[in-house]
Amino acid sequence: MTRGWNLRSLALLAAALALGGCNLVVSERPVFTAADAVGAPSLRAGVWSASQPDCDFKASDPVADWPKCAGGGVITPTAIMASVDPNSPGSPDQPPATIAKPQMTIPYVLAAGDPRVMKINVKLPPGAGSLSALFYFAALKPVARDADGRIVQAELWPIQCGPPPPPKAASAGADADQSGVTDHPLPGLKAADGMCTPTDKAAVQNAAKASRAWAGQTGTLRWVRDGMK
Repeated sequence: MTRGWNLRSLALLAAALALGGCNLVVSERPVFTAADAVGAPSLRAGVWSASQPDCDFKASDPVADWPKCAGGGVITPTAIMASVDPNSPGSPDQPPATIAKPQMTIPYVLAAGDPRVMKINVKLPPGAGSLSALFYFAALKPVARDADGRIVQAELWPIQCGPPPPPKAASAGADADQSGVTDHPLPGLKAADGMCTPTDKAAVQNAAKASRAWAGQTGTLRWVRDGMK
């Protein structure tokens, strides 16, 4: 869940949240609003990439023609847009244009702080329960800015409830189950009913820093160019 986080990972995790049983911090209320981003550098709008090592793609091509390994998507001041098809049988190097993929639009707020907290608005599918949406959180560490101060490169990792629980023993013919919420939530976080929720902003910001140690390989996001394709 924490390996190689990128734009497509955000979309995949957004879809997976409805299944529950994850160590991510989530909330039924926004916690952060647009006011929390005032005065802090924004992500530069346009086409972004979170490419895997040795991924061969032409940055000037439309994002729809990029291979999966490029981790391409579009970021606006208020949303992330990325194609996602978690059930695709295609190889990681096949361009998205060869496989039918829905586009996910994920509203976000990038709150000030160190690291920054990205609050992501997740719409839940029908039948997921009484809730129509949840909010979850990613930590974002700016690495480079453009001449206008906008963020053009950043590290990204998921904000977790606490130390990930040990994987459950695998059953015959199955891999070990690494889902579940920690038994040791960080201060200000409450783990109950398969979810981990914060009491306030400070709890999320504290968890953002601590979660870096559990993230393994972080995702690296890079602005590529202006535009929406």
